[in-house]
Amino acid sequence: MKKSMRGLHLSVVCIFMAAVMAVMLGGCTEGTGGIASGDTAGTTAGTTVNSEPILYKNEKNEFSIMFPASWRDLYGIVEYDNGVSVYHKATDKELNTEGEEGQGGYGSLIFLGKKLGEYTQDDPPVKAGRCQILLVKDGFTYYGSFPSDVQYNEDPNSETAKEYNKMSAELDSIMETFTVL
Repeated sequence: MKKSMRGLHLSVVCIFMAAVMAVMLGGCTEGTGGIASGDTAGTTAGTTVNSEPILYKNEKNEFSIMFPASWRDLYGIVEYDNGVSVYHKATDKELNTEGEEGQGGYGSLIFLGKKLGEYTQDDPPVKAGRCQILLVKDGFTYYGSFPSDVQYNEDPNSETAKEYNKMSAELDSIMETFTVL
């Protein structure tokens, strides 16, 4: 009887340890508001590679969008009542010396918004800068508003500016993934 109890205890301990290891190895996704998923990792030659696009869901404003895997850890999102601001973390860190991360207005890539009313490309909800209508549905207009000024370090040798400009150049294809929940 004593041997069978020891075996039972050993089995319980092994199962518990296996469960703990599964949780630890399973990883988790940390979003910056909303829900981010698609952060599954694969391995290539012993190196972890996150090759899946990043799905961002904003339940409050009822939309989702996919960011490329290459953006992982490079962008941040600040949520507002009427949408979200997507910004380049490195530019914000480099130029924003006074405020909280993402709050200084530096490194802004795009504002994804939702506004009551049915706007058109000829009469957009935001007049400054470029505004692209993404969808008009159920009396709301979903749009992407681009910065109307320079949001990055203007030094042509700046690696941060090169990264910002590369990300900015990908925005049109990213907006094609926009969907209403």
